[in-house]
Amino acid sequence: MIFYFSGTGNTLYVAKKLSEKLNQPLVSIADAMKRENFVYELKTAEPIIWVFPIYSWALPKMVTEFIKKVVFNDYHSNYVTAVITCGANIGNAMTQLEQIIGKIRFSNGNLGTLNSGFTVVMPSNYMIMGDVEPPEVQSEMLLRVEQRLEVVSTKIENRVSNTFDVEKGRFPHLRTDVIGKFFNKYALDASPFWVQETCIGCEICYKVCNSGTIVMNEGKPFWNKGCVQCLACINYCPVKAIQYGKKTSQKGRYHHPDIKVEEMFRV
Repeated sequence: MIFYFSGTGNTLYVAKKLSEKLNQPLVSIADAMKRENFVYELKTAEPIIWVFPIYSWALPKMVTEFIKKVVFNDYHSNYVTAVITCGANIGNAMTQLEQIIGKIRFSNGNLGTLNSGFTVVMPSNYMIMGDVEPPEVQSEMLLRVEQRLEVVSTKIENRVSNTFDVEKGRFPHLRTDVIGKFFNKYALDASPFWVQETCIGCEICYKVCNSGTIVMNEGKPFWNKGCVQCLACINYCPVKAIQYGKKTSQKGRYHHPDIKVEEMFRV
């Protein structure tokens, strides 16, 4: 069973590829949170695979909240792994995930164990800080993703344990334990989002919003509290009408080219 969270399609693409290669069903964490679906039945030997992006070297807040609420029935020491997508590296986030999973108490009384973990480097979508890569660089990165997924899926299929094939980068503890915590505490602010007069009222931003933060009023989007900074709204706007403060008007946009926008709809 693959549990995934995706803002602009990178992680959904990875999750879909793993689903095809490993013959595992997909569960959207955003949809599960919205519907409050937290209880899952496990088949014998069925793996639990967590697939999500990294936000400022830490787990997305929604992913953390979901894992803390999830309940697995019929757990028999099932294989647990994680595939984290990132722009370059993940800091100490895999250890952070391991600690959270270690607090899950399954129906048989066992505590959770993360058996393995992997990273997949993808094109960046976080133009609030920096910018997206040029199209030719994105294409090269996506070609490398295919090779990487062959390696990762084979290791998961073979149930390798005590294997953490991840890109931590420099100063991983500082990045995750300081910068990441600061991000999740202070940077999940939707108030800088605004929409230009060029908005065509297509409601795509509203439909792709993972957290239900966006509401439509007279054909225009408005942002309430609860944003998780997935940036689906700004990257999927077809006319580039959504901005974040003064930081994004001259910057690029990105969403995975092989994921249809309808696959990202959360409403």
